[in-house]
Amino acid sequence: CPLCSNEDESIDHLFFHCQYSATIWDRILGWQGIARKSNGWQEEIGCAVRYGQGKSLDATLYRMTLACCLYCLWHRRNMRLFQHKWRTTEMLGRQIIQDVHCRGARFPRLHRRLESL
Repeated sequence: CPLCSNEDESIDHLFFHCQYSATIWDRILGWQGIARKSNGWQEEIGCAVRYGQGKSLDATLYRMTLACCLYCLWHRRNMRLFQHKWRTTEMLGRQIIQDVHCRGARFPRLHRRLESL
């Protein structure tokens, strides 16, 4: 795994079980007020079905954050693997939160919800 150098790379490991990824998920889920740990791809798909359906602000925020986390972790993996650049979990966590805020700013109700986090 390019993010932790401890395990073989798999979808479950790279996005959820890797210590680097797990730290990111803990921070981002906590930021959203979701009191659970991310335990793998199948569980996250189940949570996406449960939390991400509908047009509520929380569902929209969950979908946006899930997509942003997955994209940023994949991008971070590629930057590490191909350009040998590294970013701390603190830096990546801040980037994800900032990206979600920037995307949410286009929608007034979602923007207000994000400001309350």
